[in-house]
Amino acid sequence: MSPEEVVALIVSLPGVQQSAPFGTIDFRVANRIFATRPAPGDFNLKLSREQQAMLTESEPAMFRPVPNRWGEKGWTTAQADALDAVTALSAFRMAWSNVAPTSSKR
Repeated sequence: MSPEEVVALIVSLPGVQQSAPFGTIDFRVANRIFATRPAPGDFNLKLSREQQAMLTESEPAMFRPVPNRWGEKGWTTAQADALDAVTALSAFRMAWSNVAPTSSKR
């Protein structure tokens, strides 16, 4: 997928807003960040450690832990050019669901 296609997928999720308050683009629902775009082709997702393990083990060409303390908390990098639309939607929806209020999930 192109980075633009990934952005379009992310902003299609319910209630998502894109912002860049400190220069790094982030994606929020109910003012809670669930994904960032730290580099042109990379996206970081807020996942649980279990979700991170599942994605990085099953799709290592697409996903890798962020290489720092954030990664130890579940933050995971997705490479746009390695993603397919189905896997990307599933992963970003997981991250979205981790922070979205219950009322958004209906």
